Amino acid sequence: MGNFSKGKINGRGRRVTPDLTVYEGDFINGYEDGKGKCVFINGSRYEGEWKKGRQDGYGIEDILGSHNYKGYFKNGRKNGKGICKLTDGTVYDGDFIDDKYDGTGTCIRPNGKTYEGKWKDNRENGEGKLKYSKGITYTGEFLDGLPHGKGKLQHDDGSQVMEGFWVKGKKEGKFTLTMRGQPTKVVEIKNDVVVKIIS
Repeated sequence: MGNFSKGKINGRGRRVTPDLTVYEGDFINGYEDGKGKCVFINGSRYEGEWKKGRQDGYGIEDILGSHNYKGYFKNGRKNGKGICKLTDGTVYDGDFIDDKYDGTGTCIRPNGKTYEGKWKDNRENGEGKLKYSKGITYTGEFLDGLPHGKGKLQHDDGSQVMEGFWVKGKKEGKFTLTMRGQPTKVVEIKNDVVVKIIS
């Protein structure tokens, strides 16, 4: 349904595809282009801006059994700023590149952990801050979702601070350990375990 010019739909219209996907909105030269709503046979839907048949611009995507996304698209994929809420309770607010967390963002997970910082390919990569549910915060470098490189682990009540290097999520090498009311110590750690008090 809609206005046709040279065999192509233009203006406001409605299209039903063979797989029963229903689009209602703007068309230009037969393409979904402008603002429109698309509903899939399984109940998933997208409503927002389109360009040449693809989501492009601001929109809201609700995929059943997966996620709800509010933000920007480019060429049919999430690109730019957006908020994505997964069905397991995870919430990500930040940058996207080609449907992946990529850039700067904050992720709140159902296990109580909150990460703020840099992302690459859906994983924490670069500088960031990870708050654990037990009142402990790691601030430093990450690689592929794990603390990796120089960092600091601090109890939020200030009772203990450890600074040193992490390797694939575990403390390795010399660390400074400061505990409330006590002199700062230098310790050696292997595989997350203190093996020697150096000073």
